[in-house]
Amino acid sequence: MNIKYFKDQICDELDGACDYLKKSIDYSVSKPKWSACFERMADMEQEHATSLYKMFMELYTESEGKDSYMTQMRDSIMECFSTKMRKIEDLKATHDIMEHKAAQESKYPADMYIPE
Repeated sequence: MNIKYFKDQICDELDGACDYLKKSIDYSVSKPKWSACFERMADMEQEHATSLYKMFMELYTESEGKDSYMTQMRDSIMECFSTKMRKIEDLKATHDIMEHKAAQESKYPADMYIPE
């Protein structure tokens, strides 16, 4: 099995999830259905990356870390995975804020007085 494949594919899937989440945020107000679709696609990409990560870790465990290249790839994959997963969580938090804001705006028309 080509170990580099796992690294490239995991990072690619997580990049895709980030891209989809950005689109979801962009369309959260103007096209809520599109936003929801982009969010679902981001979740799928994240699931793909997680599955690949688990597969790689199983392969790594079987090798017992004896191979220095395998250990180097593990470190690289873990760095990519943790960094991009944090970015995904940040984007999801931003998306939640945008959805909450959109829901509030639809409750109260812009010209309606809202007491504080």
